[in-house]
Amino acid sequence: MSDSFSSGPWWQDRINEIKSQGFNTQKMENELGKNASQASAILEKYEENLVLANSLKKEINKLPNRLEIERIELLNKLEFIENANDVNEKLNALIITHLPWVSAAKNNRILWNSAGRGEYLETIVKRLDALDSSMNSYVSEILFLFNTPERVEELNKKIDEIENRQSERIAALDSMASLLSEHGFDIPGFTDMSLKERLSALEELQKLDEKHMQLERRIKRTIGRFDSGAAADYNQQRLLLTKTRSEIEFDALIERVKNTENDFLTRLQNINNQFSKWIREGFNLNIQIPILADELLQRESEIENISQNIEEYKQIWNRLENQLIIWPEEDAVTLIEYGNIFEKNDIENIVIELERRSKMIEEEVRAEITKWKNKGFTLNEIEEINNENPVLAQNKIQSVSAIFEKIVEAKHLLDNLDLSFNGQKKREYWNKRIIENTPDEKTIDELLKWISIINKRNSRHRKMLENEWTYLKKDSEINTADLTLLEFENLIKEKENTSLRYRNDSVFNLKDRLMIEINLWLDDLKNKGWNVEELELMKNNDPNKLMLLKNDIVKNINNFEKLIQRLENLPWERNESLAKTILNDLKKPNMLIEIKNLIPQYMQILANSPKSENGENFKFSPWNPQQKPKPLLEIKEVNDAEIIIDDSINKTTNSSLETNKIKEQNFVEKEKPEIVMPEKVHTKLEEFSGTPTMKENKAQKYQPTIEEWEEYTNSLNGILIELGISKDFDLNQAKNLESLGGLRKILAKQVGIKPRDLRVDRLLRLLLRLIPINLPGDLKLNDLSLIINDLTRCAKKLNKWTSKRLERRHNNASKKLLNDSKQLGEVLKRIPSPSFAIPLNNDNYDLPSINNLDQLRSSVNNLEKYIL
Repeated sequence: MSDSFSSGPWWQDRINEIKSQGFNTQKMENELGKNASQASAILEKYEENLVLANSLKKEINKLPNRLEIERIELLNKLEFIENANDVNEKLNALIITHLPWVSAAKNNRILWNSAGRGEYLETIVKRLDALDSSMNSYVSEILFLFNTPERVEELNKKIDEIENRQSERIAALDSMASLLSEHGFDIPGFTDMSLKERLSALEELQKLDEKHMQLERRIKRTIGRFDSGAAADYNQQRLLLTKTRSEIEFDALIERVKNTENDFLTRLQNINNQFSKWIREGFNLNIQIPILADELLQRESEIENISQNIEEYKQIWNRLENQLIIWPEEDAVTLIEYGNIFEKNDIENIVIELERRSKMIEEEVRAEITKWKNKGFTLNEIEEINNENPVLAQNKIQSVSAIFEKIVEAKHLLDNLDLSFNGQKKREYWNKRIIENTPDEKTIDELLKWISIINKRNSRHRKMLENEWTYLKKDSEINTADLTLLEFENLIKEKENTSLRYRNDSVFNLKDRLMIEINLWLDDLKNKGWNVEELELMKNNDPNKLMLLKNDIVKNINNFEKLIQRLENLPWERNESLAKTILNDLKKPNMLIEIKNLIPQYMQILANSPKSENGENFKFSPWNPQQKPKPLLEIKEVNDAEIIIDDSINKTTNSSLETNKIKEQNFVEKEKPEIVMPEKVHTKLEEFSGTPTMKENKAQKYQPTIEEWEEYTNSLNGILIELGISKDFDLNQAKNLESLGGLRKILAKQVGIKPRDLRVDRLLRLLLRLIPINLPGDLKLNDLSLIINDLTRCAKKLNKWTSKRLERRHNNASKKLLNDSKQLGEVLKRIPSPSFAIPLNNDNYDLPSINNLDQLRSSVNNLEKYIL
């Protein structure tokens, strides 16, 4: 009994033996324990499974490495003997799927052995086992050869082809791996991988390599263009990441490269903007714009020095401009072009020399100012000018020195002037102006003119007072010559106030005073040779009208010489009868305004008048008034005595009564009568022209075509643009020569302006001759268009010349000849050119008429020669 308890069941040893072989016998033991009576049958069944399991274990271990996962799975399942049949089925299925040749060899082994080729079969199986799983598709195509041992040679050849194909694949993958290795990418255990695994690994690395190549190209294309050292550093960082293959670090590197790119591009844009700004400002830096990427670092190292040079250049140029104002005609200054930085030192030397010369002249002028200050003159204005422009101050003080004697004389006249009525403040004003301010010829002339006017007015006033004093028949023992005008007036009023009769008489004396003024004026005109018969008739019939017309007549008499100049240029030899009538009317002061207004119609009459056979002997010689010797300045007649008389009357007693009496006389009307051309003038014009009125004249012999008119207006428009008045007259509205009257008036107003370049006056006068009312003779409009084109060329040259002279004097040119020439004339009159001085007076040269077209063309050619 004791022996049976100490020992286990009889089958326990066998169980332990099976367990030692690596199998799990737990299930077997449980089954035997539950069915001990059937232990022999159960054990026999497990013995059969054990034999199969051991056999399967050997076959499973023979599986190739590429089936390592499947091998482990089968071995784990085979640990339980009862799973042997299941593992056998899965093994067969695995072999059929992955190792079909093994199954084929097993099925035909007996056939091969019987044919004596069993060894060949084992060799073939080993060769096929050595192939990669990617070759299975090719192996499946030769499995049918296992059924015929006699075709062993053919089978070996097929296997050779499969092996060669596998070798080619392996070589291609090795080449790819080698290329990636050159780029820094290595694959650990590459040779131990299957071809599929190798290909998968290579594809993954190729994607990564492509990213690296893109980054490398980007670094080289962008950063490398700016800084090769920075590009090399970033490329080195990229190569390090081929080892770690960290996507985070790679993305961070891309971000750093992107930021560096933006930084370089921003710096390049900023430096280009800076250099472009300097170039727009006119600086010549000898640097090609735009600056390229490979120039950035070099230009950045230079920009601080360039900026400093430009700032110094600007300061020097400002000093140069100040000196240019002082020395506008200095060749060393005018030839310098702005912006050449490399000329900075040369310009500075020129500026230093000019500043030295300016300083020297400034000291000389200051010494002159001190000298004149010691003589009682306050030259504050010249002192201020001397601080800014010593040369101009020197010119002014030289001109001032020449007129100081006139100042002394003028001051003496000013101090002795009778200003007892009104003018003491004016005297103080003039005293202050000629002493404290800079005196000039114009100021002295203006003062002398004012003194002359006041003296003449005082003389007229005193003469009327003397007449009134005589009329009152007062005591002549009083010496009125010693009285001022105010004292004389008060004396008369004192005598008048003694009785009402004298007051009333004083009111009526207003008419006498006015008539005395008119009589004196007419006597003066008659003494000078004027025909005043019509004026005397007007004085008797309508004195009010004559009083109102007096100022206009005086104005036209003062402009008599200008009127004569315009008339003398007309071809009077064509119509002697008209010329004689005009010569006769020129002696009548009241006819001057009509003659002036009818000059355009005279031109038309003369242009249409046939040439007279004896016309060449006729000479249009207007008369000259017998002028008295001219004073220092011309004195305009100003009728202010009436105002003085009115003031004196209003200050008397019972002024309302006297004013009513004055109104009853109706000597002076409030409204000025309209000046109407006398009927006889129209009659004369009709007589000489041979037509009822000038507007009805239809004597033109040639009617231009539309094309000729268009060419003519285009030529006119070209020269009007140069003159700057193309917008003042719409040529599109003009249909014929008669419709250009408005344009002729616009141009005529521009003739005779001074100070202005005389050549501009000549150009305008020639242009007026090329815009006739009618085309005389056999002339055609095309002939005029050609000459106008030549004249336009002259205008362009003159416009360019004028603009250049203005710009040299730091004045803005409008490119409009009439405006610019007038502006230049004023500048040249103020500061004359030291070299070539152009005439600034009006043009009085006798120009040919439109009838002499060749001579007119020659005049245009001569004008072009005079334009530099």
